[in-house]
Amino acid sequence: MKKDNQETFSPEALQRIMRQWLGVVCVSVGVVALTGNLLIWRWAMRPGSQLVSDICVNATAGFETITSTAVETLKGISALSTVRNLLREHGRAFGDVSEAAYRRATMKTETRWNDFSERELIVRDVLDNPAGRFFRQLCTTDVRFRQLILTDGDGRLLAAAAKPEHYDFYNIGWWQDVATGHVDRVVSLGFSDEGQLSLAYATMMEDTPDKVESVLRADMNVVDVFKSLPIMPSDDTLCVSIVGEKAVYLAGAPAILMGLIQQRAALEGILRRGSGSVAGHDVVALSLGGDVAWNGVQWMVAAGPRAAAPVWGVVVAGMFSVLSAVVMFGLYRYARNQQQTHFLTPLYNRLQAGDWVLRNALIRTPTSRVADTAERQDGPVENMQEQLDEWMEAFEQDYREAVTARTSEMQHDLDLARDFQRAILERPYPCVPDVYIKGRLHLEFAHYYQPASALGGDFYNIIKLGRSSAGVFIADVMGHGTRSALITSMLRTLIGDLTSQGRNAPHFLSEMNRQFCGILKNVPNPLFASAFYFVADTTARVATFSTAGHPSPYHVRRHVGHISRLNCPQPRGAALGAIPNEEFTGGHCRLIPDDVFLFYTDGVYEAFNKEREEFGIARMEKSIRRHMYGTAKDMVDGLVKDVMAFVGDEPMADDVCIIAVEVTTRSPGEQVVRPVEEDA
Repeated sequence: MKKDNQETFSPEALQRIMRQWLGVVCVSVGVVALTGNLLIWRWAMRPGSQLVSDICVNATAGFETITSTAVETLKGISALSTVRNLLREHGRAFGDVSEAAYRRATMKTETRWNDFSERELIVRDVLDNPAGRFFRQLCTTDVRFRQLILTDGDGRLLAAAAKPEHYDFYNIGWWQDVATGHVDRVVSLGFSDEGQLSLAYATMMEDTPDKVESVLRADMNVVDVFKSLPIMPSDDTLCVSIVGEKAVYLAGAPAILMGLIQQRAALEGILRRGSGSVAGHDVVALSLGGDVAWNGVQWMVAAGPRAAAPVWGVVVAGMFSVLSAVVMFGLYRYARNQQQTHFLTPLYNRLQAGDWVLRNALIRTPTSRVADTAERQDGPVENMQEQLDEWMEAFEQDYREAVTARTSEMQHDLDLARDFQRAILERPYPCVPDVYIKGRLHLEFAHYYQPASALGGDFYNIIKLGRSSAGVFIADVMGHGTRSALITSMLRTLIGDLTSQGRNAPHFLSEMNRQFCGILKNVPNPLFASAFYFVADTTARVATFSTAGHPSPYHVRRHVGHISRLNCPQPRGAALGAIPNEEFTGGHCRLIPDDVFLFYTDGVYEAFNKEREEFGIARMEKSIRRHMYGTAKDMVDGLVKDVMAFVGDEPMADDVCIIAVEVTTRSPGEQVVRPVEEDA
């Protein structure tokens, strides 16, 4: 035991322990220095690859931005009221036709399709309906699009920007792939030999989730759009391309791409690794992602000539290596001298003095103080852990409080914006005419407005145009939330600026569309807003109206118990913000006492219950007929009550806006009298 204790506290044993710790420290520092040397040598010997890598990253981000914007455009077009109305009209027209007869008629037209000229009636039905006109205008104004095609769920052509090669797409490979395996997601159909990218988007029916409702295809000229991006340098020593089943040239020197294609085996190895060299060129590859379901893996490939390492780079790397070695050796010598002078020698002297005191003065044998010291060290470790736990708990508490405060502040701002929007909409109705005269026509108004989220995209405004006339404007901005709420503010401002032109309904919508498109021309993502504008003149007893892709309002003629729709003559105008120079048509009707005009947005009839069943137009018309002999407010409240009873506990997926305008000679509080035929 004595010999073991003496060995434990000997200078040689202490030196061995300290050398082990010193070795650990020096090895750690050496690993850091070696890593730094490797990085510097890599930087010095590979000067050209960083430029190629940066261009590849920028090209990938730019191309994914182009495709992501196209994805949002396709989804916005599919949700556009013009397209939705075309699908509904098509469904009503062929709802009673058997599937076999429908397929035979479609195939019969397909066999003669190529013989039809664009002047034939069946071709004009495809090209000149509202959706086809909108597609043609979009292809003219947006350089990205060359062709847009819309089919129904059975592959039958409904609308197109230009006459396509087929009328029946049911047996076409790309159509079957999209309609059966990629519903509700934008799919890439690949690139053509000219570099044209084709995208397709299929949607499902609301009331029949397992049946495809429509397929929208867009042929895009992405190469020209990509070339306009500030990605490539001015010289022609680099090349950017997309490589998949085929190679698509985007920008730069095409000869470089041809060289890579000839080295296809080496290029495929680089695609797996992400970078490498082929035929004297540095090559970097990144896989394309974004919001598109690509048909096979597509790689963005950037290539440029491999540059030799500059002399100054080699000199800097060599100097850093020599300096690292000198610093390591000096650090080791300095640490060894310091431990010998300030730690080992004083500690050994104290231990020897302690042993002498125990043996001679106290006549006791030295015990193993290493174990005692280890036991005493447990306390400080436990205290350090407790202190660390306290710090972590205090940090988490501060973080939670900061997040709670920030969330509360954001919610407060959102509540203020919601209250501001509701205060704007909940203004008192104007008196039309200014003074009520018994027996003279006057207008009474009622409305209901409920956004799907804190801020809504539906919008309405009742405009006083004179002593005896008023305009009713209702709009539905694409989507809902903060962005849609900002668009509604723009529309309200435009209405205020154009009030002096408000008596002419088609001109009013045309001027509003022109200014609205001017505001949106610098916005990267497309924005649309369907709208309907109605002008009522109680003196002339005439109403005029115009539509911009909005659902047609109801005209309730209570004196004969009849309900009809306010339809503008063809061609009807597209949504606001879609076509800058769109011309809107107008219609007119008589103002007869006890008539009611009911305006609404698509959130009313597209509300669904927990079985995913849509409220629908048919239920809406039944509800209006059930409440048609109440006041305007009774009709609105009754329709809202029926919708909410149908929906139940299911949250509303879209904003709901309803406006009722009643033409009456009754004094306030007087009841509507049912016609004799209804009582019978």
